[in-house]
Amino acid sequence: MMRRAAIRRHLLRAAGAILVVLLSACGRRGPLRLPEPTPSSPTAEEKAP
Repeated sequence: MMRRAAIRRHLLRAAGAILVVLLSACGRRGPLRLPEPTPSSPTAEEKAP
């Protein structure tokens, strides 16, 4: 039982990592170009008047 849970957790973590890599690759090359995150991005509090 414990082994099954550990395997499932490992597979979920691996799938999450793969999804992140695929999304980042699609964002860079695909038609949907996401703005690159800047180190000093304004927060919601700074945007609010």
